[in-house]
Amino acid sequence: MNEKIATLAENAVGKNREQVNCKGTYAWCAKFVSNILKDAGINIDTYSCSEMFKIMKSRPSEWSEPDDYPTRGDIIFFDWDRIEEEKPLDHVGIVTGFNYLTKHVEYVNGNGSNADYVTKQSMNIGSQYIAYWLHYIGDNADRYKEIEKQLADLKIKIEKIKSILDN
Repeated sequence: MNEKIATLAENAVGKNREQVNCKGTYAWCAKFVSNILKDAGINIDTYSCSEMFKIMKSRPSEWSEPDDYPTRGDIIFFDWDRIEEEKPLDHVGIVTGFNYLTKHVEYVNGNGSNADYVTKQSMNIGSQYIAYWLHYIGDNADRYKEIEKQLADLKIKIEKIKSILDN
């Protein structure tokens, strides 16, 4: 799923806000990310970066906050002014790459370096402006359920084999 999120974002680079269903006069970074997530099959519909972060953090079975570096498809949040406020997050984008040598994270965003177009930018991971990044794990949760089911089936088969061997 994370690869799909990143690819959808990369395919939007250079498109204007109307082409990515963000027409209007509002700051549209969160709506752009919401639309990409929707296209990937994840339902988070908001115009607010802070609200998006709250929604994601309220779904720990779907989203995690990694301890290491960002990876493709992660959602990256920025706090430009670094002041305590009710809605502290000022911008959001989608990670498309991370350079381990330079420690730069590449991301795609709406309303970033151009107010009318989707752009791709990069920033050093040590920047004071990067607040958080979240990683979608919903697919992993589904995979774990399938693995647990397969393990339960294997246990039943093992018990049957043991029963046959004991007789």
